[in-house]
Amino acid sequence: MPSSPSTIDYLCFQAARQPEHVALHFNGQAISYARFHEDTGRMVGMLRQKDIRPGEHVAVEMSNFYLHWLILLAIEALGAASFSFAPDEVSLVGKTLDQMDRVICLSANMPHSLEKPQMIDIGHLEMFRQTEPEIPIRQHDTDHDAAFRIVRSSGTTGDPKTMVQSRGAFETRLTQAQAHLGFTPRTRYLMAFGFPVQAYHLHGTACLRAGATCLFDRKIRLDEALIMQQATDILLLPRTLILMLNSLDETYRPQPGRRIFVLGGSLSASLRHRAADRFGAEIIESYGTNETGAAARVSPDGQAAVLPGVEIEVVDEHDNPVAGQPGRIRIRTGGAVSSYLNDPERTALQFRDGWFYPGDIGLTLAHRVVRITGREDDLLNIQGRKYDARDFEEQLIRNWPVSDGCLIHVNDDGEMPTLWVVVVPKNPDDGMTILKALEKRVTPAFGKTRLVTLTEIPRTMTGKLQRTRLADTLRQIAKQQTTSDSSSPLPIDPEA
Repeated sequence: MPSSPSTIDYLCFQAARQPEHVALHFNGQAISYARFHEDTGRMVGMLRQKDIRPGEHVAVEMSNFYLHWLILLAIEALGAASFSFAPDEVSLVGKTLDQMDRVICLSANMPHSLEKPQMIDIGHLEMFRQTEPEIPIRQHDTDHDAAFRIVRSSGTTGDPKTMVQSRGAFETRLTQAQAHLGFTPRTRYLMAFGFPVQAYHLHGTACLRAGATCLFDRKIRLDEALIMQQATDILLLPRTLILMLNSLDETYRPQPGRRIFVLGGSLSASLRHRAADRFGAEIIESYGTNETGAAARVSPDGQAAVLPGVEIEVVDEHDNPVAGQPGRIRIRTGGAVSSYLNDPERTALQFRDGWFYPGDIGLTLAHRVVRITGREDDLLNIQGRKYDARDFEEQLIRNWPVSDGCLIHVNDDGEMPTLWVVVVPKNPDDGMTILKALEKRVTPAFGKTRLVTLTEIPRTMTGKLQRTRLADTLRQIAKQQTTSDSSSPLPIDPEA
């Protein structure tokens, strides 16, 4: 028996306590705790036949959410570590897949360049119900220091960075999440993304252990699922929250007790007020990173109270704590990873002396209270003043006929940085009209500026801006030296 209760142990308990209670609503299908437990036993038996061994690293494609979850639980029972990826991410995570011992993937999606990992066709695993369930489920006694999950960063500044999370670190984060979330069997938790985003794996696990109901439906829009499934709780990123607000049906009526958790970026006061008013929900904002997990809970006035078991310091360039002035954030917690996989240079830059340096800027307000003023990447230095680009992006999407927009500084070779205003018009024919209108809003104080329309802004699965890819695209556009159509830059240079 494991040294501490596993998720399968809790699943077994819930199946015995409330066998007919719905554990998961998956694309309109209700799956009870009794069935979930039995299907997990089947999947363990099937993967045991594939000879997956303790300590192996196994990547799993998320072609089917329920099947994916069963495979992850089976891998856990066999003492291996799992890595989740979406079908459209195969090229993005190719380097990580190369480092795996096995890849469970639809054969049609398997990268031909991979040589080392052993391939298991996920299509064959869909026949798992023909396997006799292994009840009771035999589980490998995994040490708390053993690899449990292979996770990754968002990839906003380049390729996603891969990390190995120990079982102990995962359990530390899970204990913290359970206290923070307060799930009960009455909870109906709507999954906005799948397990390739590690926060959703953590929340899904907390949901399952609490005997609550998870909701996952890709046949309808997220805002429709929120209403139709009577979800009580949902976790969103700020950009997803904005998109949901813009698509919410006018007939929507608030549901008492609904909670919206926000992670992965700060909320402006106007967005928080708008979301609370329109959804009629409690907005709960957290600050954290993929490397450390949740680190603080953010109040409506922007003050972040550091969570128990976490340390946050604001330091200067010499790592000396500073008070009353902005500095770099660093975080220390038992739930953090200690390095990036096969990336010693980035590890040395961001992991030092037990601290993780996320690249965020903050201010110490009081004992265990800080204010996160933004990411170093998000702050635009315009004529010596710092601006948060996300405030502009929120207003742009809300008030203009665009489906996406952003501000980004791009360094040209040997020149001062250019501020690019990038928009994706809802109607491509409106591109030049939008640019001309925006031109009137850009003052000379912005310095050298270009406005451009694109058909798509490169973002991660969770909606975060992929800065390196966008900057490369904009440099390429600048080299074209043409303004003949709406896809070309509109230069605004006060010095010209």
